[in-house]
Amino acid sequence: MSLIDDKSIFTAMKQNGPFAVTDSFTLGQPFSKDMRIWARQFGNDRLSATKYRVVRAQIFDFLGIESFAEISALLANPALRRERSERACLLLGNLFGITGSTSEIRSKIREYAKTADAVIDLLRGKLFAPYASHVETCNEIETTHDPVELLLCVFDDRYHMKARFEAKRKLVLMNLAGSIDQRERETVVMMRRNFRRAVVAGAHAQFSSRIAQWPGWQTSTVTRAASSADSPRREPKIFRISGLPARTSSSRRPTQTPSVLSRCVSSSSVVTLRTTAQTRGGNSSSRTSETGFALVVTT
Repeated sequence: MSLIDDKSIFTAMKQNGPFAVTDSFTLGQPFSKDMRIWARQFGNDRLSATKYRVVRAQIFDFLGIESFAEISALLANPALRRERSERACLLLGNLFGITGSTSEIRSKIREYAKTADAVIDLLRGKLFAPYASHVETCNEIETTHDPVELLLCVFDDRYHMKARFEAKRKLVLMNLAGSIDQRERETVVMMRRNFRRAVVAGAHAQFSSRIAQWPGWQTSTVTRAASSADSPRREPKIFRISGLPARTSSSRRPTQTPSVLSRCVSSSSVVTLRTTAQTRGGNSSSRTSETGFALVVTT
C-alpha cells in the first residue's frame, strides 16, 4: 500500500483533500458557506467520510469536548488547557503503555517530541536539502512538546497556515514514535518471557532425561521387569585381608539361626548347657566329664 494514496494512514496529512490546512476556517458554524464547500470535497467517498468521523472522535475525546465550538473556550482559558493537558497525559500513558507518575509520562512524551523534531531535521538536512525552507519547523512549534497545545495550534487562526500544518505534522510523528517505542518494549518483554520459559523447559528436560536413566524410575511393572533383566545384578563388595584364604559360599556363615536354637529367650538371659556324667555310687559332688561344653544363647 502506498503512503500517499487514499487508503494510506497518512491521509490526514494530504493538502489536497478534506483534511488540508487552509488559510481561514470557522468554528461553531456548521452551515456556513465555507463549511458547505468543505463538505462537498467528500462527495461519494465513504472511506474518507469514515476517516473523518474517526479523526473527529479522537479529537473530541483527547480534548474532552463534544463539538468544535468548545475549542474557542480552550484557546481563551489557560487554566482549562492545563486541566485538559493533565487528562490527555494520562490517556497517552494508557495508549502507549507508559507506567509511572504524570511527570514520568510527560518525560516520555517529551522524548517523542524530540524524536519528531530530529526526523524533521534529518529530512531538512539530507533528503530534502533543496527544499529546506519548506520543510523546517518554526520556533514556536519546535519548542512546544505538549500534545494538547500542538492540537490547539491547528485550530488557532493566529498562527500561519504553515505553522498549523507543522503542528499537525509533529503530532503525527509523535504518534509514530510512541507506537514504535511501545512495540519495542513489548518485544523486549516477550523475548525475556520466552527466554525464561526456554530455560525452565531445558532444565526440566535435562532433569527428566537423567532421572529416566535409572531403572527403578519406571512405574510400570513390565517396564521395571524389563529394565531389571537388562541391568546386571550388583554383588556386595567383600573386603579381604591379604594372606587369608578367599571365602566361598560353603564357608560363609549361615544367615539364619538353626531351628534347634530358635527359642524365645530373653536378651538378658544366659543359658548354659552342660553334659555331665556321674559315676554310679559316687559322692554327692558330681564330677564333670571332659566332654562337657557350655553354650550361650542370646536374643
